[in-house]
Amino acid sequence: MVIKREDEDKLSREAGEAIDSWKASRPDLAQRKLEKAKSKTIYINFPDELKVALQLLATKKSMGYQTYLKMIISDHIEEAKKEGKIDDNAIKKAMGS
Repeated sequence: MVIKREDEDKLSREAGEAIDSWKASRPDLAQRKLEKAKSKTIYINFPDELKVALQLLATKKSMGYQTYLKMIISDHIEEAKKEGKIDDNAIKKAMGS
């Protein structure tokens, strides 16, 4: 089967429009991209027992252990904010914003 050049161009345009439409319907993707751009990779060495325990707990929540750890830390920071131990201004200042 031979595809004409104009048909190929039309399919390409339609595919591009479909992708653009899908992206527009998912504003969470833009937010994730922004969050990822603001993220820094860090490396932490854990004792094997601690890592295995994290993995087991994360599995019970159907998530990876790194995501689970991020959730635990985020929850802890939110609690510290509620208790007045830290605030957003202090965080922004420390980040140089």
